Amino acid sequence: MKKTSIQPAIYLIDTFDSGMLDSFHEQVAGVPAITFDIETTGLSPIDHQISLIGLGVPAKSGFQCWIFDVQTEAKLAAALKDFWQGEQLKIGHNVKFDAGFLEQHTGSQPSLIFDTMLASQIISNGRGSNYGHKLEDVVQRELKQTMLKDKRIQTSFKGGPYSREQLQYLADDLVAPWLVFTKLVEQLQNEQLDWVNALELAALSALQEMELTGFAIDDESRMVLQQSLEQQLEELTAQLPQLEKPAKGKKSAAVEPLNINSHSQIKEYFQKTWQINLPDTKEETLVELARTTGKPEAAALAETITQCRHLHKRLNTYVNHLQDKHRRSNGRVHGQFNPMGTVSGRISASNPNLQNIPRSTEFRKLYIPTEGKVFVICDYSQIELRVCAELAGETRMIEAMRQGEDLHRMTAAKVFGVPEAEVSKEQRQQAKTVNFGLIYGMSPNRLVKEGIAKDQKQGAAIIKAFFELYPKIKRMHKYLEQQMEQAIQKDPTRLQIRTPGSNRKRWLSKQDVSFKDGALRPNTLFNQPVQGLAAGGMKAALVVLKQRLEELDAELVAVIHDEVIVQTSPPFANEVRGIVEQAMSEGMQTFISEVPIIAESVVGKSWADK
Repeated sequence: MKKTSIQPAIYLIDTFDSGMLDSFHEQVAGVPAITFDIETTGLSPIDHQISLIGLGVPAKSGFQCWIFDVQTEAKLAAALKDFWQGEQLKIGHNVKFDAGFLEQHTGSQPSLIFDTMLASQIISNGRGSNYGHKLEDVVQRELKQTMLKDKRIQTSFKGGPYSREQLQYLADDLVAPWLVFTKLVEQLQNEQLDWVNALELAALSALQEMELTGFAIDDESRMVLQQSLEQQLEELTAQLPQLEKPAKGKKSAAVEPLNINSHSQIKEYFQKTWQINLPDTKEETLVELARTTGKPEAAALAETITQCRHLHKRLNTYVNHLQDKHRRSNGRVHGQFNPMGTVSGRISASNPNLQNIPRSTEFRKLYIPTEGKVFVICDYSQIELRVCAELAGETRMIEAMRQGEDLHRMTAAKVFGVPEAEVSKEQRQQAKTVNFGLIYGMSPNRLVKEGIAKDQKQGAAIIKAFFELYPKIKRMHKYLEQQMEQAIQKDPTRLQIRTPGSNRKRWLSKQDVSFKDGALRPNTLFNQPVQGLAAGGMKAALVVLKQRLEELDAELVAVIHDEVIVQTSPPFANEVRGIVEQAMSEGMQTFISEVPIIAESVVGKSWADK
């Protein structure tokens, strides 16, 4: 980091020196806040170790950086155990990462935390890729200073002795959060985002527990599924046209099946064989071709290519990667949960993205609890509809929910013009799509694509009937549109939308909310209030749930959209079910009071048992 107003004193402790430890505790005593950062041998708390623990102390004599080499002397970690529960505010950058390593390797958890990365994400939510949230990005934005982060040093903490440059690198990571802390706190308060920040910080320990628990994998079922998918793919590939591959160099000519991922090869084949000019080879293009072309062989090939791609993706993304890429040294899959992974505030998952795992039983049954335990899987019933009904004050929808009526059947009767008693299973399913789609502004054209309307005229009639049944949702949409139109006219460079209840902010560009013709883009405008409020309720539920499971034989495993997975011993399963359902209900009721919240759970031996 370039020279700043703070030039810290650096103290390295690599032996159990009681005198140095006493000096550290004397300096930190009475200090209201410290910064902390750790250096590790890698990115996984399961597979890697802590190298150094750094603590930044704003002492009277000047800023001090105390660096503990816990890899060389393990007893130093134990000597800090009480410190983490002390009364000082602990300021870090990407606290969940550091806290995960501390929990895994020392059994310690920092209490009273502030995360400069999380605060930056909350303040600049929706600003786009130009607003990065690495420590050097925040320093540049808040202090107008450049932080010199040498990537070679960043990955060099494999063991001591450590150079002056390495110690200075860690010291910079202790000074920088201290310098930006006050500015971030001020912005959170001025923007009325301090409550959002408090909720996000409170939910971190639940997400961290999920990352450390992870899923066990049923390898026997994985191998069976892998073999089945490989056989299906082989059979489908045999149906593809065989193309001659010309000789090249020492390689002789060969015959190979059409490459399903070669856009040029596919387009050329359709053109030469059937004189069909494909604009591209995207799935929707091939599906539309198969539906509309009068050439059966072309339709069959389009379908085969699409099916091959699906199988290939499922095999490689959801099965093969469970064999090595996403497995840790303990044989488990430990996903990462990002609390600010989406602009609405919904939690996202990565490495692997558990939220993208297909819902079909064959894939989810691969994910199992620790041996001797069971899953308690709980999710909300129609939560986004319930949130929308409350936000809009839609009396008819709220009353139907209170009375336990079948909302999808009620909607089907209205939009398809039949008595409720005569609504078919297919009509009810279509009405479910209508309910969840129209609260976000689904268009007539989309209804046609979903197969619900035969043309745009019928799609428009379905939308008209829906809003006749639930007029206050239409009014809410109109209100949001008017607010955004006024904001665009006032200052199109400072567009933002707030989530009711939590006041979470999302910045918007003009492109986020409007088409070229000036019409407002509904999916962005209507998603944020509904999904944002549901996301806040889920995080509040996780805070309650983490507290209530502390004294039980139970661990949080994952959060998947509106679903939470917990593992526990079979004798406690029913008790844990009750706790999970109650916690999820109470958490959502932080924001929702008029609409009943329903959380339903099951006990199972795999994720597929939901």
